[in-house]
Amino acid sequence: MSDASPQFAAVDAIMAAWKHHDVEQVLEQLSDEIEFTFAIGKRPMVGKDRVRGLLEFLKTHQRDVKWRTVHRAQTGNVVFVEGVDDYVNVDGHHVLTPHVSIFEFDGDKITHWRDYYDQRQMEAAEAGEPISKWAEPFVAPARGA
Repeated sequence: MSDASPQFAAVDAIMAAWKHHDVEQVLEQLSDEIEFTFAIGKRPMVGKDRVRGLLEFLKTHQRDVKWRTVHRAQTGNVVFVEGVDDYVNVDGHHVLTPHVSIFEFDGDKITHWRDYYDQRQMEAAEAGEPISKWAEPFVAPARGA
């Protein structure tokens, strides 16, 4: 697939919007019936109103967002993104979390969004603990733009 696909454009729009906490622009990329699994193992949020609630919380919690893409690929209506969540939380801790996000589309709207990451590692970073030496290579500055 070309990097110019409408699906890649939708994912890029989400990432660009979130750097400025533009909740409405993020939601614009989602179907009304979006099913968003923010953390595997937790109940998915269904519908834009549920997702809006999470985003409104996160925009007060995440500062200086530098969501980075390391790799991405598309097969059919599915986009896979390996990246790094990179932000400063309200306590001033720099949080780096490697993740994979899967976006399923119906046309140019995302119908399913699943985030895969190590929640314990993220919670430790949120508390100001350093990232594990095993995870360091996955969040290195040279990975992603």
